[in-house]
Amino acid sequence: RGRTGAAAALGAGIVTALLALPAVAQGLTVSGTAAPANLQAGANSNFTININFGPAGEDVKDLVVGLPPGQIGDPQATPLCTLAQLNSATPGNDGCPANTQVGSVSVNASITIVVLPVPVTVTGKLFNLVPQPGEPARFGIVLQPGTLGGMLPPPGLPLDPVILQSGAVLRTSDFGLDTVINDIPNQTDGLPTHINSQTITLFGTAPGTGKPFSRNPTQCTPKTVTFSATPYTGAAGTGSAPPYTPTNCAAVPFSPEFTAKLGAPGFTGPSTKPPITTSIKQSADEAGIQDTVVFLPGVLGADPVLFTSACDIALFNAGTCPDIAVIGSATAATPLLSVPLQGPVAIVSEPGNPVPKLGLDLRGSLPLKLTGSFILSGGTGVQFQGLPDIPISNFELRFRENTLATSSVDLCKPPAPTFSTSFIAYSGATQSGPTAATVEGCVPPRPPSVKVKVKGRGEKPTLKLVAAAGSSKLREIKLKLPKSLGFGDAQAFDKGLKSNITGGKAFITNGARKLKVTLPGGADKVVVKVGKGGVVRKGDGKPRFRVQVLDVDDTRTSLTLPKGKKKK
Repeated sequence: RGRTGAAAALGAGIVTALLALPAVAQGLTVSGTAAPANLQAGANSNFTININFGPAGEDVKDLVVGLPPGQIGDPQATPLCTLAQLNSATPGNDGCPANTQVGSVSVNASITIVVLPVPVTVTGKLFNLVPQPGEPARFGIVLQPGTLGGMLPPPGLPLDPVILQSGAVLRTSDFGLDTVINDIPNQTDGLPTHINSQTITLFGTAPGTGKPFSRNPTQCTPKTVTFSATPYTGAAGTGSAPPYTPTNCAAVPFSPEFTAKLGAPGFTGPSTKPPITTSIKQSADEAGIQDTVVFLPGVLGADPVLFTSACDIALFNAGTCPDIAVIGSATAATPLLSVPLQGPVAIVSEPGNPVPKLGLDLRGSLPLKLTGSFILSGGTGVQFQGLPDIPISNFELRFRENTLATSSVDLCKPPAPTFSTSFIAYSGATQSGPTAATVEGCVPPRPPSVKVKVKGRGEKPTLKLVAAAGSSKLREIKLKLPKSLGFGDAQAFDKGLKSNITGGKAFITNGARKLKVTLPGGADKVVVKVGKGGVVRKGDGKPRFRVQVLDVDDTRTSLTLPKGKKKK
């Protein structure tokens, strides 16, 4: 298996080139470049790294490589190659399906035979591999050494492919991605092996599916790829590739959509603390949101009790905030992940900061911990700064009832509560404005009820009007008599008029066939009786009355009484 050992060493060297950018450890020198082919901000461009390593006597054992924030690959761009498929590779057969390829590799290495270093070139492919638990992505590398350029002795059969894996880890400091590889061999079956140079290209578009893969940052500032390298002997070294700067940020779309809803049955009235849900949605081609500020409607005020049960920042970072500090939950969906991130939302305290923060503990394959600052002047708001430069298809915050804020009004009555938002993109674009919220849990408005009765068959009957408020108090009632009835003269009307007003005061006026009850401050119930000649019969026939009721919310209800019977 000496040939296989040679291939393994070469494979490890390729991983060094693939996962690492220019690295420096003690005695180890690295030079090269790293940049996208197209510098357009947010573009799906091939990202190529060209690296030269030296001297031959110094080889890397462990590498940590950091891509700049916003330089990302989309693991949803292709199907996933399974570990079994990856490990099934044979000479000339890469094992992974062709439609899972997302990059290519070319490496030049030297194997020292006796005293002579012999250069060889090996090519390979990068595949989209099923990630391990807790990883946002993992890549499989299949290298086909072949016959090492004919340097193998007869019969010169091709070597088995070298199969490697590389995971991705999120940096909490700036939300960039790190790649790590350990124990990189520097010998081939006892023969020293050194990587001279390598080229790795991450495809902007996956060739097997035609879907975007590698994406440039959406911020037009210099971006640097960093590394930390540990050699077999000596201290660890750090270094970086020359920076590249994305361009033309103004061309990157930015139009986030904000929606909000609040309320639930029993949590829409004054002094209640309604549940609140906010959502921010973007399309995949938009610039990442860097900063955002969301102000609650003016009718909602932060609950002072909210800040008395905060979770210590150390417990938040450990993911162990007590239930009393948790006030809701969050979900972040991105096209880069097949399953959204989810986790609790808690009030978090920091040493030396008198005002707690809002902490989001998003858990999943790309775990994120975000903290937002409360704004308590000019309203109640929350500000998040330095969010990850990744496309977000939906970012939702859900606050439970009896937690965040107290309402000062009946939320079901117009106007709708209005949120105020401000968004700043990594591209420099901005968007701000008001958004009316949807109120849930409102009981359908109950209409007023009205009854009109006439008693007596003679020329001077008695009329009785009874009106009761529905969901809102009564403000005005108008009654029109049928042609068979009319009101008497003013003296007779005043003499025969009696009224009983519940919850208010009334002014009652009349015309020949019209009665008007005005209730300036509103009323719950109105009873008006007119008799003793105040009503005069003018003809026969079953009377039908027309009534209009106006409530204090300016809702008008028109009725004809008595109502006709439904046909069977």
